[in-house]
Amino acid sequence: MRISTSWAQQLGVNAMNAQQVKMSKTQMQLSAGLKNLTPSDDPAAAVKALGLQESIDKTTQYQDNIAQTRARLSIEEGSLQTSENILFRAKELTVQSLNSTLTLQDREAIKSEIDQLLQEMVGVANTKNANGEYIFSGDLSTTPAVAWDVEVGSYVYQGGINQRVLDIAPERRVADGDLGSNIYSNISSVSQEANATVDGVEINQRSVFDTLQSLSNALSQKYEVPEAVITGDRFMRLGANYSAPATTTFDLSSDKGRTITGSSISFPLNYDTTTGGTNADFNIVVDGDTADPVNITLAKDYTTQAELLTDIESQILVSSSVHKGSVTVDPAADPIQFKTSSTAASPTLEVVATGNAGVTDFTAVAGLTGVIAQPVTVTLNADYANIDEVVAAINSTPGLTAIGVEARSDGHKIEFFSTTKGKNSSVSIYDKSPVAGTFLTDFGFSSKETGNGVDLGGSITGIKPATVYDYSNVSASFELNDEAGNKTTITLDQNYTNLATLTKAINTQIIGSPVEGKIEVDTSANPITFKSISSGTSAAVQIKQISGNFLKDNGFTSGDTGRVFSKTGNDVLADLDAALDNFLKVRTTVGARMRALDDQEAQNEKFIVDIQTTLSDVQDLDYAAAISQFNIEQSALQAAQQAYSRVQNLSLFNFL
Repeated sequence: MRISTSWAQQLGVNAMNAQQVKMSKTQMQLSAGLKNLTPSDDPAAAVKALGLQESIDKTTQYQDNIAQTRARLSIEEGSLQTSENILFRAKELTVQSLNSTLTLQDREAIKSEIDQLLQEMVGVANTKNANGEYIFSGDLSTTPAVAWDVEVGSYVYQGGINQRVLDIAPERRVADGDLGSNIYSNISSVSQEANATVDGVEINQRSVFDTLQSLSNALSQKYEVPEAVITGDRFMRLGANYSAPATTTFDLSSDKGRTITGSSISFPLNYDTTTGGTNADFNIVVDGDTADPVNITLAKDYTTQAELLTDIESQILVSSSVHKGSVTVDPAADPIQFKTSSTAASPTLEVVATGNAGVTDFTAVAGLTGVIAQPVTVTLNADYANIDEVVAAINSTPGLTAIGVEARSDGHKIEFFSTTKGKNSSVSIYDKSPVAGTFLTDFGFSSKETGNGVDLGGSITGIKPATVYDYSNVSASFELNDEAGNKTTITLDQNYTNLATLTKAINTQIIGSPVEGKIEVDTSANPITFKSISSGTSAAVQIKQISGNFLKDNGFTSGDTGRVFSKTGNDVLADLDAALDNFLKVRTTVGARMRALDDQEAQNEKFIVDIQTTLSDVQDLDYAAAISQFNIEQSALQAAQQAYSRVQNLSLFNFL
C-alpha cells in the first residue's frame, strides 16, 4: 500500500470537516430548538408534525369563531333586552289607554309615545355589529332586517331565510344569531286581524310591529277594516321558471267566489196550492254533488223577502243532505244570496232546477239560472325573472277580479288578499287535483289555506252560560244601543227551548230595526255575546235593562258597553305578552348557545395544549442531550485540528 504525504494530510482535513458538519448541525438544532431541521432528517416525524400543527391551526380557528359568535350573541342579547323594555313600556301605556276616563287628547299623547316605541323597535331589529352587518338578517347580513313596505302598508321582514352558523369544533356548529322573522314576526296573536286557517285549523300570527301599529291607529280613532289575507312563508326573490313542461296551475277563491247572487224578486209570491198558487222548488248543489242536493220546496204565500228567506233557511237546517251545514242563505240580502262554507278543495255552489213537473222553476224567478260559484284557476307557464313578474301574471288571470282576489308582494313573499273588507271577507288557495305544478310548495302555501276577515266592532259577553230559555210566563225586555245612539228594544216572551232558538229570536227582532247592520248576536257563542258589526269606526254596543231577568240570567249588567278600542287594546295586551314570551324563548336559546361556546372553548383549549405537548415530543429538541452532544463534537473537532497540525509538519522525506 502506497501512502503519500498529501493523502495523509487530506485525511486530517476530512476529519475536521466531518466534525465541523456535525457541530454545525447541532448548533442549528440548538438555535432552532428542533430535532429535525428538514423533512429529510426524519420523514415520518415531519409528516406527524405537520398533521399535529394542522390540528392546532384548525382548533385555533374554532377559537376565533367562538370569540366572533360570542360577540354577535352578546349584541343580540342586548338587543333582546332592549326589545323587552320597549314592550314593557308599551304594555304600561296600553293599560293606561284603556282607562275610560281618558279623553281623545289624552290618547293622542299616548299615541305619540307608542309611535316612538315602534320606531325604536324597528331600530333594534336593524341592529348592526362592529362589521356593519345586520345581526337579525341571517345570510343577507347587508340587508336591513325590517323595512316599511308601502304596498302592504306595514313593516315587513326582508332579511334572509337561512341563519348563519359557524364551526366551533370538527362536528359542531352554532348559529351566531337568530332570524328577525322568528323574533319579531310570526308571533301568536289573539287578534282577528291575524286570522288565517289551514286545513280547518286557525293559524293566527302577526308581527310585533303590526301590534304596535294597530294600537297607534286605535289611539287616534283610526280603525281600518283589514281584508282577508294569506301569505306564503317562503322567500322567492328571483322568481320562478314555469315554462313547459313545468307549467303550474292552482285555484283561488274568496267570499265572492263562494257566493251566488240572484236578481230582485217581486212580491207577493204565491206558491200555496190551497189559495190557487203552484209550488216551486229548486236544488242547492254543493261541490258538484248532484246526487245529494239540499232540496227546497216553496209552498207558502210569501209577501216579503224576509218571509221567503226565513222559510228557505229553516228548510236548509232540517235538510237530509250531508251538505246542509255548508250552505247558508243571507237573511238580510236583497237580491237573494247563497253561500258555501265547504272545506272541500276548490268548492263550488250552484242553484239548479229540479225538473219536477207541475212546479214553478224558482231559479228563473230569482235570476239564479246558470249562476255558479266556483274558484278561478290560475295558470303560470313562463319563466318569471322575479317575484313581481309572477304577481303580474297571476293578476292578469281572467275572472280573478270578479271574485275580488288580488296578488301582491313585498319583494320577498307573495300574498293573496280579498278586495272586500270586514268579517265576511275571505280568500283561499287550493292545489288542483291531481296536483299540477309546484307553485304552492315553491312559495310556501298549503292547499285549502284560508285567510278570513275580521270584526273590529266592540262586543259584550255575559259572564254566565245561557241556561234559561223559557220567558213565556215572565217576559223580558232589554235595549240595545250602538255608538251613534240608534237603539232597539228586544222582547222575549216565549219558550225558546235552546240557545239557537233564543239567539235567532233576538236577531229576528234586530233585523229591520234602527240597529240593523250595526249590532248582532253571535249565534255560536255561549255565554251570549252581542257584537257591534265591523264598520271601521269607533263602533260600540251597549245593553240596558228594561224588564224581566234576561240580563241577570246571562250575566250582563245594565249599561254594559263594548267599544272597539277596548277590544283592540285588550288584543294588543295579549299579543304583547305573546311577544314577550317569544323574546324570552329566544333569549333562552341565546343563553344556551353562549354556555355551549364556553364549554367548547374550554375543551378546545385543552385539546390545543394536548396536541402541543405531543408536537413538542415529536419535534422539540432535548437541550441537555444536544448540549452534551455539542461538547463531544467540539472536543472531537479540536482533537482533529490538533492531529492535523502535527501531521501537516511531517514528511516522508524525513525518513529517507
